[in-house]
Amino acid sequence: MNLKALIVCILFGAGALNFVSIKQNTGQNCVVTGTVKGVRKDMLYILFEDTTTKHTRVDSALIENEKFTYRVNLSKPQLCMLSLKITNKNGKKIGFGMGGKVIVSEGMLTVKAHKDSLTRLTAAGTLLQDEYNDVMNKLNTEYKTWSDLNMAHQKALKAKDAKKVNLLEEKIVVEKFKIREIIITHTKRNPSSFVPAYVAYTNFPLIRDVSNDIYNLLSNTGKQYIYAEWLANRVFNSGTAIGALAPAFDLPDVNGNLVSLNQYKGKYILLDFWASWCGPCRAESPNLIKAYQTFRSKNFEIIGVSIDKSKQNWIKALNEDKLPYTNVIVPQELLRKISDTYGIRSIPQNFLLDPKGKIIALNLRGSEVYQKMQAILK
Repeated sequence: MNLKALIVCILFGAGALNFVSIKQNTGQNCVVTGTVKGVRKDMLYILFEDTTTKHTRVDSALIENEKFTYRVNLSKPQLCMLSLKITNKNGKKIGFGMGGKVIVSEGMLTVKAHKDSLTRLTAAGTLLQDEYNDVMNKLNTEYKTWSDLNMAHQKALKAKDAKKVNLLEEKIVVEKFKIREIIITHTKRNPSSFVPAYVAYTNFPLIRDVSNDIYNLLSNTGKQYIYAEWLANRVFNSGTAIGALAPAFDLPDVNGNLVSLNQYKGKYILLDFWASWCGPCRAESPNLIKAYQTFRSKNFEIIGVSIDKSKQNWIKALNEDKLPYTNVIVPQELLRKISDTYGIRSIPQNFLLDPKGKIIALNLRGSEVYQKMQAILK
């Protein structure tokens, strides 16, 4: 498994990020308290991933002398990302940075983090967070083995050691079954919990062929959570899986001219979903520019697909980041349709298409776009 840090901006419902503070008066009394080392005074942002509104639900808590306390009433458990805003080279805050996820639910959750490594925060103290910690501790052990086996497999392939390749492939299959078994066992034991659907959803590539069985292990209560809904969408709709043809679209560029995905048939295309307010998205810009400039003459194109609500902010970001490739924006009235069609639940998210329009890779980060195209075009 690719053990990348979580560096995403969350996309919710039908709108881009419109920040509103959450005020709910009934349900579960939730308290999140903790420390963020290295922060004397700043705002900690709590981005709620489970929402049925047209606005991103974001709240905040003041960090003073590295300590914070956040209280909220929720109707049901929700997954949140705790994040700080990041600044560009000019010192201007441009969006949310690396975030660590926690489950906010009934009770007191204690968080320990450092400002430079929020993705590696620790959280404990509530029933659901402790349940999540338990299953993830088991999975992380297998993820490490899985990652090591895959690295060894790649080295064996390069060395053309057929015997070792076959042995490692057998071990990788065994390891994949171990990961599946952990998820299946956890779901059987906790069919009404918030946690199983989230774990299954985030491990979907590894459980794809048994995902229907796992979904059916959930009780009616377990199926009410948003991740169960998203899991069901993946189980029963694989329109943007590797091997599928990318759904066609016609979206406006900066001049209002419609750009059709179909007009790029015959080229390798990277569809990059992003927004001006998404710090991690914009941090990827230099990597995309390098890949584009290297391979544009070799039948490669990038189409940046913005989900910005403000066209002005989008154009400003295009100019600031000096993006040389094709860029389009999703009109707000089409955002739900496009995000549902492509399964966009967070950004940055991208899809690499072959000349026939078939999806051949997903969510390439850092130098991976460059490396992937280098391997394809060698």
